Amino acid sequence: MATKKAETREMNGVIEFGRKVALAYVGMFGIASDKLGEWFDLFVERGQVIEKDARKMYKREEKQMRKLAVDLQKQEKIAVKKAEKSVKQTIKKVGVTA
Repeated sequence: MATKKAETREMNGVIEFGRKVALAYVGMFGIASDKLGEWFDLFVERGQVIEKDARKMYKREEKQMRKLAVDLQKQEKIAVKKAEKSVKQTIKKVGVTA
């Protein structure tokens, strides 16, 4: 009878250990799910910050490019006027009439 009780206790210990292993397995997935949810939220938050910064940088760069284009157009007009004036003076010196 003592042997039977020892076997029963041993069997109960094995069953309890199996139960704990199963609970640890389920708990592992629960923790992983929680952490993945936290990471996902963190990734979304960081992505929003990066997107906002990128939009600001794009707007700033676009503004600078537009300013550069305007400046280049002004310089082009000045260069064309100088070239026209130079051509007119040269024609006048040579004495060619149009």
